[in-house]
Amino acid sequence: MAELMILDNNQEYRLLVKRVIIFLAGIYFIQGICQGGISGLFYLPLSFMLRDHLGFNQEQLAYFRGLVLIPWAIKPLYGLLSDFIPILGYRRRSWYVIAALLGIGCALYLAGCGNYTENQLLFSLAMMAVSFAFCDVLCDAVMVEKGKPLGLTDKFQGVQWASISLAAVLSGLCGGLIAEYLNYQQIFLAMAVPSFAVLIIAVFFVPEKKHDYKQSKKSETASVITPKEAIIVFTIVLSVIPILFFLNMVSMEMETLPFLMFVSPFLILGSLCFLFRKLLNKMIFFCIIFLFWWDFCVGLTAAPFFYYQTYTLGFSKMFMGTLQTIGSVGGLLGALVFLSTSRRKIFWKKQFIIETNLANLLKWAGFIGVVFILSNFLLMGKTSAIVLSVVMVFVYQFARLTMLVLAAEFCPTQIAGTFFALLMSVCNLGSSMAERVSGFLFKVLKNTAPQNFIDNFWAKFLTWLNWPIQHADPKAPYDIFVQYHIIGWLIIISLCAFSLYFFAIRRFGDSIKEKEELKTLDISPAGIKKSTRDAKIKKF
Repeated sequence: MAELMILDNNQEYRLLVKRVIIFLAGIYFIQGICQGGISGLFYLPLSFMLRDHLGFNQEQLAYFRGLVLIPWAIKPLYGLLSDFIPILGYRRRSWYVIAALLGIGCALYLAGCGNYTENQLLFSLAMMAVSFAFCDVLCDAVMVEKGKPLGLTDKFQGVQWASISLAAVLSGLCGGLIAEYLNYQQIFLAMAVPSFAVLIIAVFFVPEKKHDYKQSKKSETASVITPKEAIIVFTIVLSVIPILFFLNMVSMEMETLPFLMFVSPFLILGSLCFLFRKLLNKMIFFCIIFLFWWDFCVGLTAAPFFYYQTYTLGFSKMFMGTLQTIGSVGGLLGALVFLSTSRRKIFWKKQFIIETNLANLLKWAGFIGVVFILSNFLLMGKTSAIVLSVVMVFVYQFARLTMLVLAAEFCPTQIAGTFFALLMSVCNLGSSMAERVSGFLFKVLKNTAPQNFIDNFWAKFLTWLNWPIQHADPKAPYDIFVQYHIIGWLIIISLCAFSLYFFAIRRFGDSIKEKEELKTLDISPAGIKKSTRDAKIKKF
């Protein structure tokens, strides 16, 4: 009898894991295909449409994309809706259906139009971005809710990112074909297919049981935030926004869109940390800083390399697109390796080598970060660019997944949708701030660069490494050796900033080890009860 119970439990466990994997793989594959409508598979077709039909120049196109992608910057707000406002007894499935129907409706509306205006496209594509950003938040919430109790957050993350990397490869290969052979109406009709697929997955594969929230009078998360606290935060945010806009006009003088993109993550982060302070502890706050710092340091070298690749090395637009596709292959391989090796004991010829627990993965992520930063010195031409695109995206994907597993492990399950979206916003904020700081350092270093080659250490060092001694494009806006001075110092600054990672990991790694050991021992009342029951079954 006991053996039958164990068999049933194991079968139920396998069915649940299979269902979650199908769900996560399907949603992330769809997200990788379309990436909110304006990117992914439809990036080239829509870019050509905006250029040829509406006459957008490069600056207008970038501004339009920025407006359309704003819904991705407020992902924690979608988590709040899902966590705190269940519909018909579901916190995830019902919102999935709503988000999918929104995407289908916008795509079909555009497919039925004959003459497109800028405002029409902006509103519809922004609503499609809301649809896919909402689905992304819901997917991550399910990953945390199901992955933490099962101890499979690393496996689920590996499945997600293997799917999105595979989709990115296919998008890079097929985007040009869609732009070449489909007209505008057919393109928008094709954009309805991913949302329809999300709708099918939401109805049949979302691993969520119906719960009677009305009978319990309030959801399990309703006690986290009091109405008084919500009103206070809302009032403060409304009061701060006009002050920030005034300060921007007086001193910063940023355009409205960049300013909104800059301040909104800080407002959302501060507001949510205050509202959920009862669920947060010192280690979670440390995790937030940790995730921010990793992305910030790795992204500090971003500013000069686009110009270096295009002006100095002479990479064409086609080759740059090819590099992205090749990099997606490296990302796919990295996700598959992470999926197969995470949290396992690795043996070689029956001898134990190492255990890939989270604490060790975080140490490896640190070394990967160092290698990733130093690899910039090896970018000398097309061959090295191809090799680096595969190898470095491969190892970066491994480190990135480690950071995502870390975020999932420290995410309170009561507010999984909101908090995981918040942590991802922290990572995005780190990358965004890195670009801004990198741009500022670019200007400072450009003004302080030596005027002649003899006094320019980085020019001598990089040309010794066989970097070009002149630009491939004569229209380059500044001297090549000034550029080398900027690149060299940015790499060193990034490396010095990243070194703080290793000081932090000593304390943070010990806490991770203790947490994993307690999880293994399972000294909770439920764990003790389970151990007693298993002992009785074994005795029987």
